[in-house]
Amino acid sequence: MIKASDLFYKRVYTKSGQDLGLVFNVHVEGKGKRDIKQLKVNILACGTRGFLERLGFKETKELKVPWDAVLKVGRDKIIVKDLFS
Repeated sequence: MIKASDLFYKRVYTKSGQDLGLVFNVHVEGKGKRDIKQLKVNILACGTRGFLERLGFKETKELKVPWDAVLKVGRDKIIVKDLFS
């Protein structure tokens, strides 16, 4: 089982090798919002964030990758389908 917290700051690549940036947020869904074990990741928000985005002075440009597009979660990277580039 993969924990959502294990996904943060992993680099995301397409199957063909295009770098999509780092995971900086995950979106979850589920029926039991009070029971964290019932929640499932449905979107990875990734991209590049500069210094001003991290401080909140500039809006972050994020790429939302559906969890269904994830092919592999490795120790330090995530591979997704080429469709999300």
